[in-house]
Amino acid sequence: PDHIQYPIPGNDDAIRSIKLIISRIADACLEGAHLRTQREETEFASAPAGGGAKPSANLAGVAAS
Repeated sequence: PDHIQYPIPGNDDAIRSIKLIISRIADACLEGAHLRTQREETEFASAPAGGGAKPSANLAGVAAS
């Protein structure tokens, strides 16, 4: 595969291995979304009134695994 940027070594024939890899990727996505929300809230709170900052995304319904 020429277009792979980050190869992940693992047994792609075992469902348990695939679940482990996907769960780690999902956890990283959720953590990144949480950090982004925190950063945007901080930027929004420190922005002057009428500034161009947009409110952060609502991730309240996203469950962490």
